[in-house]
Amino acid sequence: KTVAWILVAGLPVWLFARNYPVLDFHRFTLCETYGQDLLKSFEPDSLVLVSGDNDLFTLWYLQEAQGARPDLRVINTSIDDPYRERLKHLYPDLILPPRIFGADLVKVLMRTHIPRRPVYIAGVPGAMFSAYGLLGNPYTVQPHGLAMKVVPRFNPASDDLDLWRSFEFRMPAGRPEMENSFAREITYLYGMARYNAALLYNQNG
Repeated sequence: KTVAWILVAGLPVWLFARNYPVLDFHRFTLCETYGQDLLKSFEPDSLVLVSGDNDLFTLWYLQEAQGARPDLRVINTSIDDPYRERLKHLYPDLILPPRIFGADLVKVLMRTHIPRRPVYIAGVPGAMFSAYGLLGNPYTVQPHGLAMKVVPRFNPASDDLDLWRSFEFRMPAGRPEMENSFAREITYLYGMARYNAALLYNQNG
């Protein structure tokens, strides 16, 4: 009976010791590093259209909690009525036609802002490119760091290598970092950004 109680009492301690390296986040700054590198991908005074939790909440956190890059207009591509009202308050000059939602509203935002400021997308799945008019009808995308700039024409001579060299990201090495699901996710985002860039440059000669 005493042995059983010792085993029961010791189980939480054993589990804690075994999982602590994976659950210890006090020195884990990879998410902030990703956010800072993502912010470097945008020119001043850009409109940034974002889809996906990793990019959206990272940028919102850095802007609202740390005061980083207040010049950027970071907008979630999923715009419903309450969010539309908030955007009107945040950006009074933002053109948001009534009764237009979804991909059509994203296209309006791009069309009305491209003549006035740089427009970027981040975290937008490739499946939405056609609906947003980003397959040459009328715009395309140009790789720019971890984001893509919406442009009228692709420029094969454009090179963002210096931007990538300025990034703080370093590949996590071995245990316990790569056992952390966040580390794997962030590493994947960097890898996908380079993969998508290579794909676009290959498609455009």
